[in-house]
Amino acid sequence: MGHRGASTSQSTPRETRRGARWTDARRRRQVSRKTTVADPTTARRRHVRSRRRRGNERGAVLVEFALVAPLLFLLLFGIIDFSLVMFSYISVRQGTSAGAREASVMATNPPPSQTCTTSGTFTGEANNLICYTKSHIGLAQSQVRVSIWFSSTNGYKAGDPVVVCTQYKASSTTRFFSSLLNNVVLTSKVEVRIESTDANLTQPAQETALSGSWPSSCTSA
Repeated sequence: MGHRGASTSQSTPRETRRGARWTDARRRRQVSRKTTVADPTTARRRHVRSRRRRGNERGAVLVEFALVAPLLFLLLFGIIDFSLVMFSYISVRQGTSAGAREASVMATNPPPSQTCTTSGTFTGEANNLICYTKSHIGLAQSQVRVSIWFSSTNGYKAGDPVVVCTQYKASSTTRFFSSLLNNVVLTSKVEVRIESTDANLTQPAQETALSGSWPSSCTSA
């Protein structure tokens, strides 16, 4: 029994080697830790290298931003400007349709008397119809032009066509695309049939066109 207990307390050669390796590794770590703490020059060098690395990363980020930022601003301002131009065109189109519907029934249901900013002098139902159309467009009246054309030979006669055309001068809100958009004139045309004869209208009413002259489609049917 005593011999068996003595044999179990002895370490095997493998365990002895494992213990020695663990002891050596522990000593190396302790020596390395002491060397690091005791050597301020090494710590200072590591700190300097770390600061240089962070500085290089910041510089790279600034360079990347400088390359990408113009494209991002171009895309952003393009979305803003062209979206507003599309909104303006939709407003012009809807206002022109409203003016044309009113023009077709003007003899029986004339627009209310109103005033607005016009390019030219108009009176009576012609002025009211121009102002009615502008109010339904809803944009700056000084930048909107309205043309109401019908045959001056037959007058405002039931069954004949009446053509309502409108123009609006677009612009760049951000001023980033001024050279591209400030010369654009949005034009819309709607043609309808006159439902009732109106003896009060004898001549077409046309403001001065923004484009210099009205398209031929706005002066014929």
